[in-house]
Amino acid sequence: MLAAAGVIAAAAGPPSRWKVVARTADVTMSIDSTRIDRTRADHMIGIWLRFDFPAAVPDSSGSGALYKRVDVRLAVDCRQQLVRNVSDNVVDSTGAVIRSDTFDSTAAPQSFASHPFNDSSFAAVCAWLAPARVRSASP
Repeated sequence: MLAAAGVIAAAAGPPSRWKVVARTADVTMSIDSTRIDRTRADHMIGIWLRFDFPAAVPDSSGSGALYKRVDVRLAVDCRQQLVRNVSDNVVDSTGAVIRSDTFDSTAAPQSFASHPFNDSSFAAVCAWLAPARVRSASP
């Protein structure tokens, strides 16, 4: 019985580093629990978010490409409710990156309310980043 349980556990693989923080019918938003940077000089927290879409979405570049996932690197300040875009990767259904963007690192951060991801997305992220949650997620 233990051997069988071991096989099942091994087949399941290691836990994912991506932790779901919000889900709707249109998108699942996850945070990379292994890439949280609390040592930034600007005192913001560096994070990676992943947005997975159930159906392919046309890329806004006008290329005609379709994507299923976007990985976004951000810096957030939950206390002041500020965010700065750092970079992103737009990924198609095969896992190929179809577009990468790097944003101006000297640009002023914007409020959660004015960011396209909206307040509720950042509320979920900040709740996940709360100190008690981060301690319990540490390896």
